[in-house]
Amino acid sequence: MKGGVIFLRPISDRPKVQRKYVWNDGLASCLIESILLNVPIPPCYLSQNENFELDVIDGQQRLYSIFRFSENQFKLKDLEVMKELNGLFFFKYR
Repeated sequence: MKGGVIFLRPISDRPKVQRKYVWNDGLASCLIESILLNVPIPPCYLSQNENFELDVIDGQQRLYSIFRFSENQFKLKDLEVMKELNGLFFFKYR
């Protein structure tokens, strides 16, 4: 983190204790739906390393899913409550 900005490293730079990203778009969509419905989700745990970078201890799948959605890398699918959002991408307002 520099000047209050968090820089995301490529997923290949993940700590050795973390598995690679394995969630499919359906699981990621379920997480986004939970967030939109204000359903509590587990916290993410981060640790600052010797280079003052943040390593994800727990929550990589959740964080990367949110990042992927915010970057329009997948559209929502398999939503059970907010079915009207199925097929939609994230849209950034500028």
